[in-house]
Amino acid sequence: MNEKYFPLLATIAVFAAIFVIGGFFYPNFLSTQVFGDILADNAFIIIAAIGTTFVILSGGIDLSIGSMIGFVGVVIANLDVVYSGSVMNRNTHSIADYSDYSYFYDLHYHSGPFWTDNAGKVVEPQEEVITHGHYNKWSNELRIATPQTYPVKGQFGVFAQRSLHDIWEQYVIPGLNGDGFATNLSIPGYPTTIWLTNLERVDRDQAVFGQVTWDIDPSWSVTGGLRYFKAQNSLQGFYGYSYNYQQLTGYHSGMENCGGPNAALLTYQPFLESPCTNLNQTVDESGHTERVSISYKFDPSRMVYATYSTGFRPGGVNRVFDAAIGKIFPPYQPD
Repeated sequence: MNEKYFPLLATIAVFAAIFVIGGFFYPNFLSTQVFGDILADNAFIIIAAIGTTFVILSGGIDLSIGSMIGFVGVVIANLDVVYSGSVMNRNTHSIADYSDYSYFYDLHYHSGPFWTDNAGKVVEPQEEVITHGHYNKWSNELRIATPQTYPVKGQFGVFAQRSLHDIWEQYVIPGLNGDGFATNLSIPGYPTTIWLTNLERVDRDQAVFGQVTWDIDPSWSVTGGLRYFKAQNSLQGFYGYSYNYQQLTGYHSGMENCGGPNAALLTYQPFLESPCTNLNQTVDESGHTERVSISYKFDPSRMVYATYSTGFRPGGVNRVFDAAIGKIFPPYQPD
C-alpha cells in the first residue's frame, strides 16, 4: 500500500475506535440520531475542510481558515438574523342561491327562453352555485440586519412565495320535479349545469432587497432601499357554457372557444374534470422598486419626515372575453 494513504487510514481508524468506545460506555451512542447530531454540530468544520481540500489539491495552501472561522463567528454574533416561513392548506365548500342573477340575465339579455328542459319547456329559473376551493400557500423570508446602535446600519434579505388556488364553481338550474336544465345544453358530464368554472391559479414571487440608514447626527437621518423582484402568475382551465348552449345563444365564453367555430375543432385537452381548456395564460415580469426617506427629530416625542416609495403589487391574468376584440383582455400590469 502506498505510504501516502497511511495518515488517512490512521485518521479513519482513530475515529472508528473512539466511536466504538463511546458506544460501549454510553447507551444509544451508536444510534443514527447521535451520528446525525455529530455531523450537524460540526457541519461548519466539514464545509471549511472541503474548501481547504480543493486548495491543497490544486497545489496551494491556506493558513487563514482558522482565523476566518473566528472572524465570521464574531461578525455573525453581531448580526440580527430573522427567518419567517408559513404553510397553509385550506379547503372550502359552499352552496348559494343564484336566482337574482337569473333574473338580471333574463331582464337584460332575455336569456329566459333558452332555459329549457329535455322536453323543450321553459324551466323554473331558480339557480344555485356549488363551489369548491382549494388553497395552498408557502412563503419564506430571511432578513439579516446590522446592530441598530451603528450610525450606518443596514438590512438585507431574500423572499420567495408560491400560492395556488383551485377554483370550482358549478352553476346549476335544477328545476322542479326533475325537469331541470336540458342535458344537451348542459356542460357534458354535469346535468342541469349551465356554466362551469374550473381553474387553477398559481402565483410565484421572488425578491431580494436591502435598506441602509445613516444617522447623520442625533436629529437627521436618511434611509435608502431597493428591492428587485420577479413574479410569474398563471391561470389555466375552463370557464363558460357548453358548446350547444353557445351555438344556441351566441354567448361567451365556453367550449366553442376551446378550439374553433365547430365542435370537431375542440382540440384542447380536458382540464381535470372540465370538458376542455379555453384559458391557459402566464404572465412573467421582473423589475425593481425604490424607497428614499429623510427624517428630522425635534425631540424624542416629535419628528417630521418625507418619504418617496414606488411600492409594488404584481400584475396578473385576465379571463374576461371581449367580443369587440374577439379575445380575452390582455394581462393587467403591476401597480
